[in-house]
Amino acid sequence: VARWAAVYGIVAVVADAPQAHAMRSRLEEQTAGVRPYVITVHPTAWAWVDVDDTGALAAFAWVEEAYADGTRDCQKVRVRELCRAGWRIYEGSVSVAPGQTISSQRDKLTTSPARTTPLPAALGGELPVEFVAYKRDTSTPYPMGLSLVSDAAAVARAIYNYLSWAQEIHRHAGFPFLALPLASTGGQMDPQTRISVGPTRALPYDAQTGAPSYVQPSSESTRELREHCLFLFQAALRTAGLEMAADASAQ
Repeated sequence: VARWAAVYGIVAVVADAPQAHAMRSRLEEQTAGVRPYVITVHPTAWAWVDVDDTGALAAFAWVEEAYADGTRDCQKVRVRELCRAGWRIYEGSVSVAPGQTISSQRDKLTTSPARTTPLPAALGGELPVEFVAYKRDTSTPYPMGLSLVSDAAAVARAIYNYLSWAQEIHRHAGFPFLALPLASTGGQMDPQTRISVGPTRALPYDAQTGAPSYVQPSSESTRELREHCLFLFQAALRTAGLEMAADASAQ
């Protein structure tokens, strides 16, 4: 969260609910490890922010995704807001024309049925949204601390190297090659030996060392490299805060 705040200047951290699942009780949720998760929303995805007369947060909405509905460009919006009964959670879609903001079209938001429930006492009357701002340390003219992109750069560099090695393996051994055992070299190819082969000249070989044969490399020669690249990609997603919720419906 601190690194995202340093990149964007300010971010919102929202405690969200997990994806829909087939659990029938709280005990089943705990047994399966289903629990609320925290997401980081950068300011370019904020739809609108409402505050009351005291300056407390009254509503927060953000864009989950953009999609095309025929000829229209739509935004999928998720909303948290306080109400008399506690708080409401709902999501919907809105079409935004060029030059318009989502907040100006909020009255046209096509929403799904809202869930209105009493606000949990542990929240102290506040929505589960926190804002984190970044302030640069100006006490020294030299950069201090950790690089904001060091993790992502290291993972990307490792993935590039592994894929380069896999490509090199395929380039050199991704096709059958002819192995010619020779008696004079103990079954090894002599680099100084030149043998002419053509339409009228057969390929000579020593019957005692075996006939020439094609050697087919295993198709699994790069499997470990590819699996490790997938692991590194998943690590990059976790570093960026994009890891999926740990419930079966989000796989």
